Amino acid sequence: MKKYYFLFLGFALFAAFGAKAVTLEERLSGRILLQVEQHGEAWYISPTDLRRTYLKDGAAAYSLMRSASLGITDANLAKIPQVGDTTAMNSATSVCSSNALANRVKGRILLQVEQHGEAWYVDPVKCRAIYMKDGPVAYQIMRYLGLGIKDSELEKIPERGTPTPVASNGGTISAPVPTPAVLSPSLDASNNFVPSVAAPALPQVDSQPIPPVVPPAAPPSVPNEPVVPAVSDRAARGVADCANNKNFTSALIFVAKNGTSAADLDRYKDELEYVKNRFPPAFNSATGGLATITIPDPVTIIYSPMLAPNTEMFTPDILKEFYRTAPDNYDFVTIYTNAQDTSVNASHGIVKNSIKGIGQFSTFDNSAIYGSSGRLMGINSLGNRLDSPAITSCYQAQKNNLSSFTYSNDCGVSIFLHEMAHQWAAYGSEGVPDFNPSAVRLPLRDNSSHYYYGLTTPVGTYDPLGLVEWRKSPDNSVWINYLLLEPTAMKYHPFTLYFMGVLPTSEYGTKFNVLQNHGNYNDANISSESMQSVYRQISVNDIIGEYGPRSCAAYEHVVGAN
Repeated sequence: MKKYYFLFLGFALFAAFGAKAVTLEERLSGRILLQVEQHGEAWYISPTDLRRTYLKDGAAAYSLMRSASLGITDANLAKIPQVGDTTAMNSATSVCSSNALANRVKGRILLQVEQHGEAWYVDPVKCRAIYMKDGPVAYQIMRYLGLGIKDSELEKIPERGTPTPVASNGGTISAPVPTPAVLSPSLDASNNFVPSVAAPALPQVDSQPIPPVVPPAAPPSVPNEPVVPAVSDRAARGVADCANNKNFTSALIFVAKNGTSAADLDRYKDELEYVKNRFPPAFNSATGGLATITIPDPVTIIYSPMLAPNTEMFTPDILKEFYRTAPDNYDFVTIYTNAQDTSVNASHGIVKNSIKGIGQFSTFDNSAIYGSSGRLMGINSLGNRLDSPAITSCYQAQKNNLSSFTYSNDCGVSIFLHEMAHQWAAYGSEGVPDFNPSAVRLPLRDNSSHYYYGLTTPVGTYDPLGLVEWRKSPDNSVWINYLLLEPTAMKYHPFTLYFMGVLPTSEYGTKFNVLQNHGNYNDANISSESMQSVYRQISVNDIIGEYGPRSCAAYEHVVGAN
């Protein structure tokens, strides 16, 4: 199944309705987009040219505030409703339909030209303004109000040149800052604002320091932002987080569509109670008793309008709503929903990673995006699987049987195990193409961050990431998929346990067959998939040779760090 770096994530973008086709850029005008399939990189979609600008950090946000803003008089600013912090913004109602001026400038960054150039961001959904004291605060606010987006959708939006970064307290740029226009409430025939007051010229900054924005006498605060340790604490935090590799906790969230009946909600709660009771022992068994997980609290119900098809549950909105009342005590959050009409691929979002040597590209902590102060590791998005007739039927048959757990009676819990495994596996190296392991240096994974199908498991086991045990056929001619022949225990592959950091070092030298040339095998009694021959064997020591040793490291990227 799919998994993402968050990194995130977010709501899939809604299709536009009506006679006039609305472009993706128009629908996202003025929004801050977060790349949920990467590391939560932020992009601002300018309402003026509908192009995206990369917001690397607070300095980039400050540059955007100064160079891509619109001037506004105090009188006009007073006509736009304001909020004191992001929590108030999230809970506020929209005034876009009732406030013409706010609707006209939604998504814009406004500068008070009659004061000291104080900057305000007008949220494009709520049409309310929020004060941005400086670059770092602007960056934090804009990320906190961001919308998740997939790479394939982001690439459809043209990119403009990234503004030259400047220091939030007095850096330099090599070109003048444009003088902002001043808003008037009247509109011309082209629906554009007509300036009624000449804008005062801002200081020219050709290689000269830019004076910092001076806050008002009583600036609004942002009291409810997640508290993230300072840069100097990154190393200790990363190493400590990495050391938490044996005992985890998870929350369960059910996103219920508005109007869900009490009877249906009771059924979902009943099935989730089964998941709550079934998953912890299944996880413990899958790790061979080397790691545990608990789901200590009742299911949290969050109501929502219907979501767009294929929406992933990585949107910050859901998690922020959850953390509004829930404690920040969970390593993972697992989300189910009935607010979708179509099947959704299950997926995992990696919120933070401080492990080197497992094929990840970097170490990062994006937990602040979702309202966590640093505890949250990952998000399991399991979609509308509780509406699957097969899972419901299995649940009815197995709800009182928590002792046996195999591929044939897991009632959908195996997909929970699958997505959990994606917190650590299977990344890095080249993907094996077309069952041809000789084409790559280390035949460990395929091209979709899953293990290569021809990698065999230990005797009598099936790996939740899709690996099976391959045994010789009765006539000794090929290797056949033993999972198709009899019930098999659900166990994480030793390679996954190594990536987690719980595999005993004594097992690092154990080798596993890597098979090639996929086909079918049939005789009078057996019909099965087959592999033609063993290409080579690999062990954890081969992984170490490719990636380097597994180790705990500092976070290289921390969203919300001081």
